[in-house]
Amino acid sequence: MHRNNNQPTSFGPFRRLIAGRRLSNLKALGALLLGPALLASPAAAQKVNAKRTVAPAPENLVVSEGKGKYRIGEVTIDTDRKELSFPSKVNMLEEVIEYAIVGKTGKLHESLLATEVVPTRIHLAMLLLGKKDLWPGSDVTGLPGGQPIEVTIAWTEQDQERTARIEDWIVVGEEQLPASRGLWVYNGSRIAQGRFTADVNQSILSLIVDRDALANNPRTGHENDDIWFPAEAKIPPVGTPVQVTFRLLAQNEIPDPQADQFRITPPKFPDASRPANDAGPPSNSPAPGDREVPPANRKN
Repeated sequence: MHRNNNQPTSFGPFRRLIAGRRLSNLKALGALLLGPALLASPAAAQKVNAKRTVAPAPENLVVSEGKGKYRIGEVTIDTDRKELSFPSKVNMLEEVIEYAIVGKTGKLHESLLATEVVPTRIHLAMLLLGKKDLWPGSDVTGLPGGQPIEVTIAWTEQDQERTARIEDWIVVGEEQLPASRGLWVYNGSRIAQGRFTADVNQSILSLIVDRDALANNPRTGHENDDIWFPAEAKIPPVGTPVQVTFRLLAQNEIPDPQADQFRITPPKFPDASRPANDAGPPSNSPAPGDREVPPANRKN
């Protein structure tokens, strides 16, 4: 039977779409990330969400847009282009920044962009796109490994569509040098005490090492929280709406991790096993219960 576009799709057809990813049970995956709210009725979901930091979610979370495109809330997925997109806005133009993107209750005082999108939905979209651990982590700085991605921004300026890589909006150090162009590492945050820490901290794209963020910056200096600034001259005014796109890089698009732009500098903190900004699990979560979010390809 032919399904009309823009109609909610059941988990069965979408599971067939991603069968090659070996995500054998989409409902189980959704329950892991969103908790009972995903599977319950709207009334039950509201009751659950009153007690937990979980985004309200309709029963049919995945919506088909046709031609290989899907939507999870405000997150759009293009399976052919291996990318997802979500709305955001310019948050600040001055002062040092530690994040490129955070959620609405994240560290807004030190983030370039801010979004209303729930981190969980971005992560679910990445899993559905088949993210893989193709980039090594660092034992020196604590940078987690993960899926290399390209991050771009689209916005309208004087009635013209504009695009840029997100690193083009960032400068480094007192010299205000442009951040090197290249990849970001989607590590996927982690789960601590049954909670998805990217939702707890609202950390999406981090410039400094942050295991709780969805994605991290692998460039030299990612252990230093004093060197990253907005490239004010290139950025539209605060409040300007933008569309952020994460595109998964294929193996043949990934540069050598030993290249100069990814060179690890000596840590500035005494305990080399833990980055300076990482005090371990969230304050409301004991360390023994921690475990990382399983990568999509771990069952291969």
